[in-house]
Amino acid sequence: NNIPGDEIIYGFETGTYSSAITVIKGDSLTPDGRGWLEHIPRIDFENNWDFVDVGQIDGSSTDEVILIDDDAVLNQNRSRLSAYRLNDGGLANNSPFFSNSSSNNEWRRVAIGDVEPGGNNEVVAIRNTSSTGPSNILIFKYSSSAGLAEDDGDAIFINPSPRDVFLANINGEVNGVSDKEIFLLRSVRNNAAAIRLAVINRGNDSIDKSKIEQALDSDNRWKNGAGGDVDGDGRDEIILMAAGQIRVYNDPIGNMNNTLENVVGTNDRSLKVGDLDRNGFTSGIELQATVTGLENGIAAGSSGTVFVALTGGGQNVAFNAQLINPPAWAGPLSQAGGLTPFTLSIPIDASTLLPGTYNINLRITSGNSEVINNPFSVPISIEVKPATIAITPSIAAFVFKPAEGASTCTPENQDVVLNVDGTEGLNYTAVVVDVPTADTARQSLQGGISGKLREDGVLELHDNFGNSAELDTASKVEVTASGIDVDWPSSVDWITATSTSGTIVPNEQLVVSLDAANLDASINDQQVMMIIIADARAGAAPENVRFVPVRYLCTNAPVSLIVHLPVVRN
Repeated sequence: NNIPGDEIIYGFETGTYSSAITVIKGDSLTPDGRGWLEHIPRIDFENNWDFVDVGQIDGSSTDEVILIDDDAVLNQNRSRLSAYRLNDGGLANNSPFFSNSSSNNEWRRVAIGDVEPGGNNEVVAIRNTSSTGPSNILIFKYSSSAGLAEDDGDAIFINPSPRDVFLANINGEVNGVSDKEIFLLRSVRNNAAAIRLAVINRGNDSIDKSKIEQALDSDNRWKNGAGGDVDGDGRDEIILMAAGQIRVYNDPIGNMNNTLENVVGTNDRSLKVGDLDRNGFTSGIELQATVTGLENGIAAGSSGTVFVALTGGGQNVAFNAQLINPPAWAGPLSQAGGLTPFTLSIPIDASTLLPGTYNINLRITSGNSEVINNPFSVPISIEVKPATIAITPSIAAFVFKPAEGASTCTPENQDVVLNVDGTEGLNYTAVVVDVPTADTARQSLQGGISGKLREDGVLELHDNFGNSAELDTASKVEVTASGIDVDWPSSVDWITATSTSGTIVPNEQLVVSLDAANLDASINDQQVMMIIIADARAGAAPENVRFVPVRYLCTNAPVSLIVHLPVVRN
């Protein structure tokens, strides 16, 4: 055949146990993909062929043809895979140079291409096997001595068996090598999260399978796939087909969320990509988006803005924008449409969000028929980080000096002001307990400690292992109408704690007060513990719990030294 461009080989049933194959070619030296001539007339077979693939197998100048009969019952209880040459009349005379049949492990599909660098192309064949084997993915290679034979070590088993196999060079040329990756489609029952689109890489280029493999849809509707460079960027795209729908993954190596959906009439069985008209590629307009603004996350309880910069390949493309099922904490969009280049802004309100990862989806559409990725989906992921709380200073120290010749002090009422800083709007509670009570609670817990203060004054502490402890402070949380309006519970009578609001706002203060009348001044060194707990937006310990030692000390040592030294106890 001296006509440029690919040929088409197609088959059709001629009876219950028979079928026929025909090969056609372009009708001129400048084919347009619309006119065709018969190249190899109808060839009749006593097999009901279900699948065909063509490709260079033996290193000759023409492609070979592989046919599969995947139904053992309709083929005298034998499923069959047969390989034919065209240039020696093998196909025309129904004389395969390789054939394999099985009554138990039905052949399903085959793909031809360079999956292992060096030598001739490989033949990747899949078959249906039981849940315990044998291997259902086989890689064959042609040599002059052994013909088409299975490569050593290239037999793979996965459960359940794949239903379709296709090849795609999603990485392009790497270090002078442009081998293809093996893609597999399979059906998985009763497991929505299971991988249905899998990838095997036998080449020297590295790919991150975790970013490529997909669970797809739980109804297993994606039946067939193909790979090909449909946008002319030097790397193959992935195309999947279901009944009435085709999906194109425009950038499988970089972003599997970049897809193009087409609703078309299909039989969900036959999908191929090829250069039929030999006219090359005419580039369309591709919308692109860059998301910035919250790359480092956003603190729970705060707010921020996501910016989406849209471009249209250097052209002014009219577009419409819409958030799909937007949650209450996202939006509204700064503008519903415009001309590229354009930057949209999306307000994010994390005031009620707990730490974690949240996702929204921006949908871009255009009335421009030259846009190739229309509609265009922009997935946006937002990491909400624990809100912060900081107490300064980290110790409340009441230091007195004894009178000359005295062994104890005569303390006076005194206040220590602690600054409460962090994420504005974050609520916190505080409680004062004696050291043995605090130590007993902490010793019964393992790992990170988190907790909350109940209205009855009981402090609940929890750890990451499900253990808990309760500290009864013997008093209730009281909110008053004075300037200092929150009185925190205390289980010791010589220390009280109050806050201006119990919420982190500018100049929020927590005042720790020494009641000298209730202090046993005969003991020169006494300590209690104040526990401060932020709400759930600060995450778990150590983010949301602060232990602040409160110390009374009667000493002749310099006050500045005492205040800044850490408290050490046996």
